[in-house]
Amino acid sequence: MSYLVEPMNTDVLAQILMQIDPAQTDALTLMHGIANSQTALATAVTGLLTHELQTWRDNNVLTNIVSQNAAQNLTLGADLNAATETLVELSTVRLEQINEQIKDDV
Repeated sequence: MSYLVEPMNTDVLAQILMQIDPAQTDALTLMHGIANSQTALATAVTGLLTHELQTWRDNNVLTNIVSQNAAQNLTLGADLNAATETLVELSTVRLEQINEQIKDDV
């Protein structure tokens, strides 16, 4: 098995290497430290990217909610405008009827 595949076996490898070639033990220990640092860095970057992705998803959901709310407000505004126009038309007709009655009474 490769050292990179099984980094947890470095203590055993260091003991074996110490018996075979003590000069190489420091290199193995250094490689182990580098592998641990790379693993920690990869974990940190993964955590950061996961957090950023979740933030993006949350913002996307919030944007969708705001868009839906704006669409509903536009619809309500259009309905209110139509109701106002209808009220103005009905008021105009009623005022014309009242004017006609006043003319007939005079």
